[in-house]
Amino acid sequence: MAITIGLIRLIPLLNTEYKMEVLETQTVVPEDFRYYYDLNSDGTSEMINIYYNASENLAISISNFSTATINQFNLPGRLTKLGKMLDLHDIDSNGIVDVFVCTEKNDSLYLTIIDDLYGHPTTTKEFFLDRINQYNDNGDYLFSPGGMSDLNQDGFPEYIMGINGGHSLQPRKVYAIDYRNDTVLKSPLSGAAIVSLDLFDLDNDGAEEILLNTVAPENIKTPIPYQDSISWLMVLDEDLQFYSPTIPLNGPPFWV
Repeated sequence: MAITIGLIRLIPLLNTEYKMEVLETQTVVPEDFRYYYDLNSDGTSEMINIYYNASENLAISISNFSTATINQFNLPGRLTKLGKMLDLHDIDSNGIVDVFVCTEKNDSLYLTIIDDLYGHPTTTKEFFLDRINQYNDNGDYLFSPGGMSDLNQDGFPEYIMGINGGHSLQPRKVYAIDYRNDTVLKSPLSGAAIVSLDLFDLDNDGAEEILLNTVAPENIKTPIPYQDSISWLMVLDEDLQFYSPTIPLNGPPFWV
């Protein structure tokens, strides 16, 4: 199955409404993903293609609107099967938006940050996140972007994200990637199924806490802290430890 993408132009009328005109249609093959975003703040979106090349290796190409290639990057392993394929933030505050991609390779999960759009030779920063296939080889890992927050208040933001193993069971954790210091923090071992994250400064101390949105799929049958037979109210602090005691909530099909 192929996916057709239409490129459109917004034409302003005499009032506040807009008319859309189709300029071009393109076909994206299965397992390829395409995004448009103004990475360099020049007023025009770049085209971001995620694809498997002729050697079946995962790659990203970034092009301008005229489809002239700006740069290409190789990534480790394969995309996670669930959740978003990428996230976009200017983590190094240089005015150019960086690309974040979570992948799995062999028995490990990685986060790759493309932080030099124009560099030649090309470079990326790779962060090891966790081991996978700890219980089985189902391979259903959900990548949940959380956003950026200066958790340790050193003036530089960390990137917050979550991974949830569905029938794979583990890992089910939150990660804080300290880009400046090349370190990764992890939340405690937990069976709670995390589907998304929210950032709030609950106590007005200038540092945001992390609220976990959990569900109760009842996948885990072995003993583990915070079983997924119920959902949990969980909040993490700047060290990715529990901000307050966790609160058990209702069983399936409940979520919070």
